Amino acid sequence: MDMPVSKSKFLTDTFKILIGPCSFVQNPDSQAPFSQPEKTEKLSVMSEKASHTFMDVEKHPIDTSSSASTSSQNDPALKKTWRKIDMYILPVAAMFYLLSFLVTIDRTNLGNARIAGLQKELKMTNHQYSIALTVTYVPYIAAELPSNLLLKAACSPGSFSTSRPGILARSFNGVSGFFSAASISGAFSGLLAYGIIRMDGVGHRPGWAWIFILEGLFTFVFGLCSFTLLPRSPAHARFLNKKEKEYVAAQLKESGATSGDDGDDKFSWREVGQAFTLPQVWMLAIIAFCGGALLFGLAYFTPSIVQGLGYTAARAQLFSVPPFAVAFFVSMICAFFSDRYACRGLVTIFCAVLCLIGFSMFLASHDIHIKYASLFFSISGAYAAAPSLSSWSANNTAPHTRRATAIAITFIMTNSGGILVTWLLGVLSPAPLYRKATITLLAFSALIIVTSVLNIWYLAVQNRKKAEVRATITRADEEPGLGDRSAWFVYSL
Repeated sequence: MDMPVSKSKFLTDTFKILIGPCSFVQNPDSQAPFSQPEKTEKLSVMSEKASHTFMDVEKHPIDTSSSASTSSQNDPALKKTWRKIDMYILPVAAMFYLLSFLVTIDRTNLGNARIAGLQKELKMTNHQYSIALTVTYVPYIAAELPSNLLLKAACSPGSFSTSRPGILARSFNGVSGFFSAASISGAFSGLLAYGIIRMDGVGHRPGWAWIFILEGLFTFVFGLCSFTLLPRSPAHARFLNKKEKEYVAAQLKESGATSGDDGDDKFSWREVGQAFTLPQVWMLAIIAFCGGALLFGLAYFTPSIVQGLGYTAARAQLFSVPPFAVAFFVSMICAFFSDRYACRGLVTIFCAVLCLIGFSMFLASHDIHIKYASLFFSISGAYAAAPSLSSWSANNTAPHTRRATAIAITFIMTNSGGILVTWLLGVLSPAPLYRKATITLLAFSALIIVTSVLNIWYLAVQNRKKAEVRATITRADEEPGLGDRSAWFVYSL
């Protein structure tokens, strides 16, 4: 079953590179000539659509070469191109992410299989179970950065693998639709496990084994079908006509997803190193570590936590569904507000507050109903934060290689947080109270809030400094190749 899982990992890594709209008013590495200023106007349309900060074009005019594509944007027929791409591409990509979270042995199925008898029948101690979980993180951490860089080096500009959310998710809502598949997988896994464990004894196999067999088989088949479902680039998309393909290619260049100069899109080890020097990358890495602990802890151990409240194994599978279903809707609502008001950081803080409430309820109460209710807050907060955090990381780094590296750092830290929580909930904090683990996750929720506030403050200060620079020089005077350090790159808050 390696092939479909690999392709799912490929799409997951691909999507992580692409999240978040470009923060440039114009590609900072582009050497296109500038037009003379004619009128003062605010780029409110760009700010509305791409969550950018308003900028005055009297002193910083936009290249007139974009006028043709601007007129194309006003074509109602071409506007439907994006909706068509969403309809064809996003569901397939989201399905892969769902299957990645649902089926692979290091995801939610292991938690369901555990209470269905896996640990007992294999005679595993809690220590051995934690070791088994820890091993599954190692390939993710080891492959994260190389795979992201390989995608950049191997994929041609303008492919569905390297283009930004103008293709897979043009807005934060699209990103959330993708990442929300993770919370839906938690709901599906409980429902499916509830039914599948009733196959206990079929084919002389235990019920928990059938969870992996059936869902793994579906992943394998879907992986094979994906070779025909996913085009490799807009030029190869059978659902687009010639005019639409040309329109998409033009939009990719205009938005900065591909550059007019091929040299701007090339892989660079220098850019890899630059990503490690960005303060916002490391603040987001801290947030990602804490967020990973929250996310993976709840993904792996929710069935065990529910069972510890006094439910049977079968009912624990069933009662683990509602919190994840609610998390899906919370993710979509947070996505709307984050996109509408351009507030990635505030959404991250709000999600951390939900976790803070949830873990406080679980820690303070002895009533099983309140403890169960607390899962609705903590799971919703942990899963709704994922798309916001991923977009925040991608929004604030450029060019491509630097962004790919920054995102890899974020997800390496996320999985590292997962390793910690695996031992916290698996060995160091006994069930059913999980007191030490709950206190730790409560502290992590608070740390996310503090670090998010610091990151917002730092990015706001940098934006003010950039505004001062823009008031004194023109784009032509600025050193090329600065990426997100360009005065014309506005950080997303």
